[in-house]
Amino acid sequence: MRKSSDNQIGAALPIGLLMLLLVNILTVASISSSNINMQIIQNQQRWLEMQHIATNVNNYILSDLDYFINYKNHLNSHGHFAPVLPDFLFRDSFGRTNVQIDSFKCLAETNATGCSLDGLFPCLHETLWQLSTSASDLSSGAKATIVEGVSFKYLPDHCP
Repeated sequence: MRKSSDNQIGAALPIGLLMLLLVNILTVASISSSNINMQIIQNQQRWLEMQHIATNVNNYILSDLDYFINYKNHLNSHGHFAPVLPDFLFRDSFGRTNVQIDSFKCLAETNATGCSLDGLFPCLHETLWQLSTSASDLSSGAKATIVEGVSFKYLPDHCP
């Protein structure tokens, strides 16, 4: 009597190789997906860092009243606002960062009336300013633009 094992034709080896191939394909796809996710996270981090840098620059400029009062003294030869920014604003930057003041302008100046009972003192005018700053990372291409506004009262004719 013959044993039934003699009738097998060796299907275990091709099936095992096919399963090994499928496992390798899944492993490569998983590694590729992980690399793409890592790049997305790094780009998000760089974008957030550019947002922080642009916000820091805006806060620095908006906190100094001299930029508003002596606005014309801070214009470059082309008539664009060009403040001197300290290095500590860029301390968190790991790559090459380009910061640009897109616009800094006085949008309006309102004329206040009736603020002095005897009329001897000038009324303070309310001025509305807008500042737009862009920060971009030259190595990754991440870019963020922050636009902020401020309103304050000051003597007339300081809104160019």
